Amino acid sequence: MAGLDGVTPVVPALLTPEAAKRLLEQRRSVEMREELWRLSRVDSTRPYAVRIIVITVPYRPLPPPSRRLLGLPLVVVLRQQQQQLGLMQLNIMAWQEEGGAVYSRHEAWLMKREEKLEERRREKEEASMKECVFKPKTTTTGRRGSKMGPQHVKAWEERRKAREIAGEAMKEEKEIAACAFKPYTNPVRRSMRHAREYMQTNVFDRLASHGRVLADGEKSDGMPTGRVGMSKRSEEEMQHIM
Repeated sequence: MAGLDGVTPVVPALLTPEAAKRLLEQRRSVEMREELWRLSRVDSTRPYAVRIIVITVPYRPLPPPSRRLLGLPLVVVLRQQQQQLGLMQLNIMAWQEEGGAVYSRHEAWLMKREEKLEERRREKEEASMKECVFKPKTTTTGRRGSKMGPQHVKAWEERRKAREIAGEAMKEEKEIAACAFKPYTNPVRRSMRHAREYMQTNVFDRLASHGRVLADGEKSDGMPTGRVGMSKRSEEEMQHIM
């Protein structure tokens, strides 16, 4: 029968199975106490466990199995261990009840504190409202009792908006004038300029201009126009080539 830590405990031959079982329970109680110590060190919200363990549960480690029969009788040792285990369980239950009561009292105190703060804030607001003596007179008529007040207000609003727009425009002009960014742009080539003009000209105007140029050239050469002129010109060109 292996222990909790993987080591088989040495049980004397005089121990009965019930006594050996009790010894194992004692060992488990000691390990539980060590676990409580570890939790109390890790968790800062368990100071009551530390106090109860330190004050009410003195640490009495079990003697090794070979020396347990040399001291007190086994029955006395088992009885003492059972008493310690019972005290530990009672202390743990008391700590749980005490901790729960403390937490509930703390929550109640927080709720009361929030209620008091809210009540003080409300009282301060009411006092400030009572001390305020500012009561403006709101009327639809002007100073002399006429009904031109809203019209004056409307005209004043229009003038104010016009001044704001003029001020924004002037500010933008000043920013543009103060801008020193002047990028260098490459000039348009002559071929591209001619192409742009060519594309911008109307198709009918362009064809008409080509016809006029062709007619002027034929008249200047003294050759007839039309299909006969083109055939005669082609014959003359062929003879020149020959």
